[in-house]
Amino acid sequence: MKSFVDEEFSIFPVTHFGCLRFVPPVKYHERFSRINPIIESVRPSITPGKVLSPEDFKQLLTTDTRKEFRVPSSSMEEGPDFSNARLQR
Repeated sequence: MKSFVDEEFSIFPVTHFGCLRFVPPVKYHERFSRINPIIESVRPSITPGKVLSPEDFKQLLTTDTRKEFRVPSSSMEEGPDFSNARLQR
């Protein structure tokens, strides 16, 4: 996204299109706060963790703090398969 919307982007050559309008689904970064996302941020007062913890459910939370999209390639090792993952008490 940065290469499309940051006019000072210089990591690699980019052709800027004046008619191109970028509309992100969610807020991407404070630096691009002038770009309105489709979905506004929601900060619920009660989170799934607060609901599940008292009921003795185990939780696994994973995040990518770098906010980069990963595109798998044939040279990359496949990650774990969570297709059959279930919540357990």
